[in-house]
Amino acid sequence: MNTTDRNIEIAERAIEDLELLRANSGGPTEVASIAQLVAVPSGNVLDSEKRNNDRRAEAWLAICSVCVALDKNPRRPEIHALWDRAIGATKHWREGLQT
Repeated sequence: MNTTDRNIEIAERAIEDLELLRANSGGPTEVASIAQLVAVPSGNVLDSEKRNNDRRAEAWLAICSVCVALDKNPRRPEIHALWDRAIGATKHWREGLQT
């Protein structure tokens, strides 16, 4: 399996897990595990296209924002927008890998 295929697999798993956690009121620990999965690796395993690394980093940051918000106050009104942003950014990363 090449790097792009592996990254598509990671993105799809992250999207599924984020959507499931959102529906089931997942906590910061579960979201943090997804952030670890999506984190941009260093060294030779980086995607050869900078834009895909940038999109992955955006997804990671958005997921981390959900994690922080859940840790501080899971009932805050903007939590829904943060979930949307995290899922959307991860889908954007996946779409970039598929083109």
